[in-house]
Amino acid sequence: MLAEENARLKEILFNKKDTILDIKRITFKDVPFYTVTKAKVIKNSYNVRENYLTINAGEKSNIKTNMGVVNERGIVGIIEKTSPNYATLISILNIRLRINAKIKNSDHFGSLTWDGKNVGYAQLIDVPRLASIKKGDSIVTGAESDIFPENIPIGKIDKVFIDKKQIITQLM
Repeated sequence: MLAEENARLKEILFNKKDTILDIKRITFKDVPFYTVTKAKVIKNSYNVRENYLTINAGEKSNIKTNMGVVNERGIVGIIEKTSPNYATLISILNIRLRINAKIKNSDHFGSLTWDGKNVGYAQLIDVPRLASIKKGDSIVTGAESDIFPENIPIGKIDKVFIDKKQIITQLM
């Protein structure tokens, strides 16, 4: 019952906008609607470069490809395949996955990736050099995604690397 209540509350939260929209100027496509379904991970890989998870909810639970998956700590991955009762998702610990992410309380964003080396760390790349970033800053989902609502937690900056064109951060 608690899991169902949490799913219902997250659905309300994910559909709440931080700003007030001008009702006269919006269309249905301007307002994404996110549904939340509870599921359990029944299989999980994290020791290879292309990791996947399997959950015990599928098409019968209205699970579709390209849906985002989150847990109490933040993003987990994106649904890749479905069957009537199960779904497979591509993990954030997969070198093929890129997710729009931003530095919380900032207008600076980049792409969340994983380099396949350490399961405790992901990387935020393509961040402009002018971004003011420091260890401990929070990284959340960005507004440019149709998959995840904005401001879902991803991680905190652990290290910052600067090259000639961009800042690369390592998240924990």
